[in-house]
Amino acid sequence: MSGHQGRSLQDRQNQGRDLRALVEAANDVAARRAASALEPEHLLIAMTSDNRSRGGEFLIEAGLTAEKVEQMLDAERARSLGAAGVGTFSATDLIATPRRTRPKIARTSREAFDRGFRIGGHDRQTSTLNLVVGILMPDLGTVARMFEIAGLDRHQLLGRATAEVAKGKHR
Repeated sequence: MSGHQGRSLQDRQNQGRDLRALVEAANDVAARRAASALEPEHLLIAMTSDNRSRGGEFLIEAGLTAEKVEQMLDAERARSLGAAGVGTFSATDLIATPRRTRPKIARTSREAFDRGFRIGGHDRQTSTLNLVVGILMPDLGTVARMFEIAGLDRHQLLGRATAEVAKGKHR
């Protein structure tokens, strides 16, 4: 095996470890927020909590901290509940009953991973930056609404992430 192939295998192993660690951290976020499923927004919070992955580093460089993403999610939830006719409420009213079971990975998160895998060349290996692209792509859903409410340009961030992935600047 040549040195290049060895590095490639090592890179893939590191990427797999990064993604497993990210899913674990996102599960913790989802559980803390008493969510029944691990959603893409939980992945964003987990990534912005740790800049060791390329996706986390990219998001943090763009000004997204875990606290900011949590605030964006809270604002989206409040707006959605308001649209459903729920009146005024306190932040503690938004806290659901604590979960006793591990959140399951939501269909929306699986789809984000699938989009990231496709961008990664169909080899079922992807980096956390590919996952950022997969999370930011849909024009509908919680993440899109979070960015809209916060007044942030999701398409601009998506374009930058996509360009970096295309240049191979991911780990």
